[in-house]
This record gives sequence, C-alpha cells and structure tokens, in this order.
Amino acid sequence: MVTHISLLLFVSFILACTFLSKCDAGDDNPKLHIVYMGSLPKTPYSPNSHHLSMMQQVFVENDSINFLIHSYKRSFNGFAAMLTNHQKEKISQMEGVVSVFRAKITNYTQLDHGTS
Repeated sequence: MVTHISLLLFVSFILACTFLSKCDAGDDNPKLHIVYMGSLPKTPYSPNSHHLSMMQQVFVENDSINFLIHSYKRSFNGFAAMLTNHQKEKISQMEGVVSVFRAKITNYTQLDHGTS
C-alpha cells in the first residue's frame, strides 16, 4: 500500500513538472521586457527611431509602435516593450543588444503600511 501511494505521488509530481514547464515555454502572451543596449553613442543618434526599427523587425504586423512602451535616452540606451518569448529571443540576437530581461512590475498603490 505504501509503495502504491509513493508511486502515485511520484507520477503526480512528474506530470505536474511536465505541465508547468510546457505552460511557461508555450506561453506566447506579451510581457513587459527591458531591452538594454549599453551606453548612449557619442555621435548624433535618435534612440526612438532606432528602437522602433528594431521592433519592426520582430513584429509581423505594423503594431510595433503599440508595443514600444518607453525609450530610455538619458542615462542609458534601451527601451521597454511588450514582447512574446519568441520576439524576446529575436531581439536578444540583434547587434548592439546587451541583454533582454523581464521587467518587474510593482504596484505602489497597495503598499502595506502596517498598523501602528
């Protein structure tokens, strides 16, 4: 009886791991990412135009402007965009891209101040 329960738990664990890994890998919903491209060039440069042209290379439709959230152009070169996993991989392979990572969204309106 104990071996049947152990076997059932083991099979359940394997199925759960398989399901969870497939859910994450197949998730193609756009998520907020930061595309970091290092420091700004010293030469005349239009970050907005460059970032938009990069987005147009990974979007099939002309929706790239709707998914470009923000261009960083003062302290570093990069942009925030809503990207699928596939689009993230394509952008990360482009020349000049240092890294692409998921943005952590923090909701400051629900801060817990505690009771004093």
